[in-house]
Parts: sequence; C-alpha cells; structure tokens
Amino acid sequence: MTNGRFKGWLAVAQKLHALASLDDTSIELNSGQRESLRAISERLPNNGVLIADEVGLGKTRIACAVAKSVMEAGGRVAVVVPPTLGYQWRDELRKKAGVPDVPPLLRSLHGYLDAWKEESSTIQPWGQHSVILLSHAFCNWTIRSNTKKNWRWALLPGTLGYASTQLGARARLPRGFFSSGRVDDTRIQRASQWIAYNGCRDTLSQLVFNKDLNSWGENSELLTPESYAKDTVYREELECVVGLGLGQFDLIIIDEAHKSRGEVSNLERLLKNVLQVSSSSRRVALTATPIELDSGQWESTLARIGLDVAEDTSDRLAQMMVTVDEYAEAVKLIRSAPTDEETLTRFKAASIQFKNLLSPYLLRRDKREDEWIKSFACLPGQDAYSYRLQQPIEIALATLSPEWQQAVCAAEALSFVTRGKDDSSAKRVRLTIGNGHGLVTTIDQSWKTSDDDAVEAPTSPDTDSELQDFSSDRSGKKALRAAWWKHVLQGVQVQGSQGEIGGELTTLYDHPAILAAVAAIEDVVTRRAEKVLVFGRFTKPMEALVKLLNARAMIRALRRGESWPQESLDKDGSINAALRQLGETWTVEEVAKQLKEGYLKLESARTAFRATLLERLQSEFDDKSNRDLAHRLVDELSRHQMVEPTADPAGQPLPVIARALQEYLGSDWGGASPEQLAEAFAAIVQAVSDPAELDQDDTEEPDNEDTVDSLTKFTERLKEEFGRQQGAFARLMNGNTPPYTRRMTQLGFNRVPSNPKVLVVQSVVGREGLNLHLACRTVVLLHPEWNPGVVEQQIGRVDRLGSLWQQLFEDWLAANAPPGGTPQGDPPRIQIHPVIFQGTYDQENWRILGERWDNLRAQLHGVVIHPSSDDPDHHSVAQLVNALAPRFSPSAL
Repeated sequence: MTNGRFKGWLAVAQKLHALASLDDTSIELNSGQRESLRAISERLPNNGVLIADEVGLGKTRIACAVAKSVMEAGGRVAVVVPPTLGYQWRDELRKKAGVPDVPPLLRSLHGYLDAWKEESSTIQPWGQHSVILLSHAFCNWTIRSNTKKNWRWALLPGTLGYASTQLGARARLPRGFFSSGRVDDTRIQRASQWIAYNGCRDTLSQLVFNKDLNSWGENSELLTPESYAKDTVYREELECVVGLGLGQFDLIIIDEAHKSRGEVSNLERLLKNVLQVSSSSRRVALTATPIELDSGQWESTLARIGLDVAEDTSDRLAQMMVTVDEYAEAVKLIRSAPTDEETLTRFKAASIQFKNLLSPYLLRRDKREDEWIKSFACLPGQDAYSYRLQQPIEIALATLSPEWQQAVCAAEALSFVTRGKDDSSAKRVRLTIGNGHGLVTTIDQSWKTSDDDAVEAPTSPDTDSELQDFSSDRSGKKALRAAWWKHVLQGVQVQGSQGEIGGELTTLYDHPAILAAVAAIEDVVTRRAEKVLVFGRFTKPMEALVKLLNARAMIRALRRGESWPQESLDKDGSINAALRQLGETWTVEEVAKQLKEGYLKLESARTAFRATLLERLQSEFDDKSNRDLAHRLVDELSRHQMVEPTADPAGQPLPVIARALQEYLGSDWGGASPEQLAEAFAAIVQAVSDPAELDQDDTEEPDNEDTVDSLTKFTERLKEEFGRQQGAFARLMNGNTPPYTRRMTQLGFNRVPSNPKVLVVQSVVGREGLNLHLACRTVVLLHPEWNPGVVEQQIGRVDRLGSLWQQLFEDWLAANAPPGGTPQGDPPRIQIHPVIFQGTYDQENWRILGERWDNLRAQLHGVVIHPSSDDPDHHSVAQLVNALAPRFSPSAL
C-alpha cells in the first residue's frame, strides 16, 4: 500500500528540532540525546544514519524520538529488532515516546496471517499501522511439502490469482485456483485479497505479468511447495508479497545492526526482499559495535543504512573503505613510533579524512560525555576509561594440586600428538581444559562401568597390545603416543571425579577455574553486599558453577541457623562438594534433616503471609481508579478464593503468587506494607504477562487451542518460575530460558534484597537487551570471548545510565570531596574479572582479545595509545595522539 500522506524529510527535521528543544517535554531526553536529534535532523534529508553510541547511553530513546517524528509527519516506520527485544521496544515506544498504536512484535508468518484471521476482526491489517515491530528472524520460514502447511507458501499463488483479475491479466481466477486445497486457508484468501487490492500496483504488475512466475497448471512449480526453498525465485517473490501486506515504509530502524552480516541471512533477506520502501525512504541503524573484529566490517555496517543500494552512494562506500584501511594502517604505525614526526603527520591526515568521509552518516557518543565519567576523569591519575578496572582471576599452574597439574600436562601432550581428523575431541582438550568444556567427559569416563561403579583407572597403555610394534611407521607411533597420553589423562584422580553421584559435573565442582570464580564471586556478595553477573559460553561449566554456588550458600545458611527455601536435596554431587570445600563434617543425611526442619518453619511463615495477602492487595488496588491488568488479576483471584475458599494445594493461584512476591521482595517480605505488595505484584504482572509475546520460537507452529483465562495463564507461568524446589542464590539463564523468565530474573537481579545474588548468563542469550545495572557493578567472564564487541556488550549490561556504579561514585564524591578540594582515596569502579587459566589456551585467547580490543578502541573510542600514569612522557604522547583521533559525537562535529 503506497503511503501518500508522508510530508517529507524536511517536515521530519522540523519535528526533530522541536523535540530537541528544552521546551519540549513530550519525551524524556538528556542533553546528549537532544544534540543527537539535532544532528540527525540535518542528515536524514540527505541519507541514512548510523547511531553507534556506546552501550548504555540511550540509543533506543533517540530512535523512538525519530520514529515519533516520522509518524507525526504522516510517515510509516518499521523497527527491526532481535527476537528477545520486542518487549523493551514496545514498552519504550508506548510509554516513553507516547506512541499508542504499537502492535506486538511480528515474529512469524503465523502471526502475520493472524491479521486476517476473522472476517470482522478487530485486528488491523499490517499496512494500516503507522509503526510495526519485526523480528530479525522473521524470514526464517520452513517450507514443507505437506499441504497442511500450505499457508507457508500459498500466499504467493493466492495473491497472483486475485491480482490477475484486478489488473486485467485474467477475466476470472485461474483454473484450479481452489483445487487440491492449495488456497483453502481462510487467512490466505483474505490476506491475498487485501494485498491484491491494496498493495503497490507497480510491484504487483511486475509479478502478475511475469509469465515464468505466474504459470498455472496441475504440475506448475508455482503450486509446488518444494519450489519455495531458500534462495529460490519463488521464495524471493513470496517474501516480496509478504512485504506488500506490510505496506510501504518511509523509515526503517534496524536495532543491533551488527548482527547477521551475511548476504543470505534472515535479516538481510528481510531488509532486501520483504520490506517495501519508496525512493525517498531512509534507514537508521543502531549498534554500539559497528566493527567487532576488524576495520573491514565498516563496509557491511554502513551497507545497513543503504549505502550499497543507491548508485550515488555505492561508489562512495568503496572510497570509504579505502580511507578506513588507510586509517587502520596509520594507527599501527603511530603505535610503533608515536614520537616520529612524519608518522604523526600521516596519522593526523588519515584521521581527518576518516572523520570527513564518515561523519555525514555516523554519530557516536561515548562514555567521555557522561557527567559522572567526566568527574572521574578529573581525579588525579585517572582518565575517561579507568572507571572500569580489569582484574583477571588468574589460576597459576604452580598453585594447583599434583592431580590437576598432571591433567594439564597430559592435555597439552595429547593435543600435540593427536591429529584432528583421527580424534578431534582429543585434539581440542588443550584448548578447552581451562574452561572445563569437554574435559570432564575425558576424565570421568575411565571411572565408570555400566553400573556407574568406581573402577581402578589405568595409568599406562597395555604393553602387550598397544606397544607391541613401537618400531612401525611414524603414524603408528603417533597413535601409540596419543593412546598413552589419553590413558594418563583418564587416570587423573582429581578431587570429585570418583565415588560421587552427579556424572560429569562432579569433576567440574573442583575444576580450578570454577573454584577461582566461586571465590571471587562470594567475596563480592559477602564483603560488598553486591550482585555479580557472570558470562559463559559452555553449558556444563555454567551449570556446575550455579549448582555449586547454591549448595555453598545453603550450607552457610544452615550454619547460621537460617531457613533455606528448599525441601529436598538434588542428587547431583554439589552438596558433597560444598561440604568438602567448606570443611564441614556434616553428612548429606544430616543436611537433608536440617533442611527439612527449616523448611517446615518457612512454610509456617508463608502460610501466615498468605492468610492476609489477598486482603492487603485488595485494599491497595481498590483505591486506584485505573483498572490495569494487575488490578483485574486481583479481582479474579478474589473470585477464585470465594469459590474455593479452603482449597490451598500447590496448584492453586494464591500460594504461587505469594511465593513470587516473597522472592521478589527478598529479605523484606515479612514486613512489607500493602503499598509495597501492590507495587511488587504490578511489577511481576508486567514482566510475566506481556501481551506482545508469543511463547513459541519464530519458526514453531503455534497452539491455536489457547482458551485458558488470564489468572490461569498467569499462575502457570509463575509455577514454571517459582515452583522449583531449589534455592535461588544463583540462577542460570541460557537459550532454554523463556522470555518471561528472563524478565522475572532481571527484575529480581536489579533489586538489592532479592534473589538472585549471582546471575550466570550464556553469552549469546544475555549480552544484549538486558538491563542488569541497578544492583551490580561486577562482571566475571568465565569463558572470555574472541570478539571485543561481544565483551563490550557484556560489560554494557552493568555500565548504563543510572547504574549502581554511578550511584556509588556519586556517594563517594559527596563523602570524600573537601570543600573546594580534590577527593581523596580510591573511588569505586566497575569491576571486570576474566578467568584466566595460566599455561592453557585461555592465556592466548585473552592476549588476542586484548589486541582486538585495542583496535576497537582506536576506531571508536578515541584511545589509540592507552595513557600510562606511571610514565609522564608516555602519558603526554598518548594524550597528543588520542586528541587527533576522529570523534563522531554531535558535540564534537
């Protein structure tokens, strides 16, 4: 559907200028965001814009202000976001930018076709919305030959059939149009008709009058599901037709624009094949890490704002890449000879050229503009980035037990004597011993029989069988050496690798990296009463860390005579490991007895809490005029209790709601006021009951039999989250964690008194989109990454506006700054702790990451040479060179 209402980019620029004015209070903006809006207003009339502000500086708010301005100028906006960020974007647009009509995140073709589900549906077709949220993975469709799945492909022939009659190509629908059930889905029929009548006429004509495409008949490829596989003509045209149903857009906003850089990625197909745009449309891309591994990634990032599409900009993009390469080379030279005049002159020229070519498209505010970081940089011996403190958690080989030293040496030797094609797992042992991934299987397997009974581990190969022909060819000798070292590694008797229940995890509970991380985490939680965020990549070590932290926290609580919210013990070996490590003489049976006694007392307190809970919630909500979802759920809960006043089994709503409130309130739950209870309940409802969310993966078939009432659905989700028996001192968040559980965990982690105290997150899941900064300033990198952009995103979860660090630093300044003087003492910092297992590949990994991180800082942070407070001359040279580095902040342009 062509949009004829858009007043143009000059009208948008005027509205952006108005929003940037201090007089406008319709959207909350700080001074840096207002400057960005003014800069964007100057650029959008000419080209797309890349907003590359550092993590935590409010890029989303800026983009929402731009979207609001485009809509007020009569334009339409598509916002393309990662699947997990729809909740945040919808909330930001509606509550912060004041855009009321924001439909749920569009994840799949099923959700797309639901706009035409009923004849008199209250759901508007997508082309009638001013703004639409789409998932990066929207194009991840699976086309099957089964005709029951025909809605996945039949939209193309359905649209071609109806459009043919509309455009005069046929007098009636093609013969066989409804045969064999190919277009029998009512959503397909309604969607096809809507697109045929409302879609862009020029695009529809190109499709209809393409004889190779619009070919009908019993055996036509148009009517064969197999024709719609990825990267086929029919698939591309199907994507185009889906785009016609979305309507034409004047602005496309791409969040996390560094993701899925490949030409055939789902995101790329969405941008190129699906989204329909006019000749004057613009793109705004958002990313804190436009480059991650090397400067060559500028090309794919800048292409996201359309520089590779228009003829007048594609040549300019090629010229930019030459300039980028020249600047990267100049950075290398100036680092090696920072005092050489000729090198300095070359660097200055390359920097100016780099800035001039990119500044029409690129805006980047960095931490140096934050008022608190400016204050930190003014302290003696500090700079704009020393508010972050990197302190590796180093595991030295000399400090390990003889058994673990033997394991490291055996893994090193095994890796060198093994060929990957013969035994890839043995070849990789050297690379993974530092993080525990895969190592435990190698160590544990020699101790297990079919009945999991302990057996004596071999210490050397069988000389009669494996060493009988040691004088054979070289490959045979290598195989024998590999077998010998594998036996050595399998025979390592590390603590916890035998005689305990729990499988692979028993060895990991005593892995040196896990124990070092546990010591550092517990020190922060107990000594500073702060929370810790842990990032990892490998599932088993992360699971072991969480189980061990919870087991140790439980043993400490029992020592203090405190109740622990757990009724029984898991048979995973963690309790044995915790008792042994903490020097506790209790048996597992004694722990179980104490746990049960304490749990009975806790249940008694919970029963008393539940007895007055509903009454207190009602007294608070009844005083409010607005009847939001939380209020309606309280009313529904009241009706439920009236029907079954004595029913209080575990499956009833009230107990699980009470449990959720207790965990959210943490240590405060016993004396919570009605107002605090109501606020907590409203927060839980918002996190758990997001109406914008589909509970299935983007490609999964939905369940259309969803008839449960709101209270039942709410209770079921709470039971999934709070029905567990384990304590929640530490929690694991990985790819299997549902979105609403992620939000509930985020909610608790951001409150000081609540659990979890430690959040262990799989990097691919939690490095983007989560705000975890209100009660945490410590990040532990259990498995350091190769990509500095990923590490920046990880640290950015706690380094955000309004963070705990900012609060602590503000308090420190107030307490330590004498009137008119300089604050004294060591200021608080954001703590970054990579776990480095010395003598293993971890060390090389961290070194390479450091080099790439330096290159990233030179390209984006203005830190070409890191200043040293220990060497005044070096510090002066670094300041001189860094002052010449390009800056793309609106305040510096």
